[in-house]
Amino acid sequence: QSGGKIYFDTTAAAPAGKPSRGLESAARLVNLHALEGLSGPRPRIAVILHFNATAAALKDEAHEKSPAGGSNPNRELVEKLIANGVEVWVCGQSVIRGGNPLSDVLPGIRIAQSAMTFNINRPADGWTAIGVY
Repeated sequence: QSGGKIYFDTTAAAPAGKPSRGLESAARLVNLHALEGLSGPRPRIAVILHFNATAAALKDEAHEKSPAGGSNPNRELVEKLIANGVEVWVCGQSVIRGGNPLSDVLPGIRIAQSAMTFNINRPADGWTAIGVY
């Protein structure tokens, strides 16, 4: 079935220096439609980063201080996803619980009040969740 609405519920931390699996999964879905010539409209795609995946949403300065350390290897991927119409979200509570102000979130990433409410509301609005744990 073409079209639809899919989001990647991402809690898994990426290995040091590697991109988030949730962001990579979203990119693969974009590429399936763009490069493979799948018929029909592409689904709407979103990613919610929370729990251990929160560091993927941080600016380099904040990412360096996180357990992941170093510059954020997700920055370029986030920019490309957003440029291709993918909604990238981070849980605001996870950012704050991690000791960061919301201003440490990469530009273009949307801040959800909480991943819990995001995960309640998206399916109610017709979105299908794919877990990346």
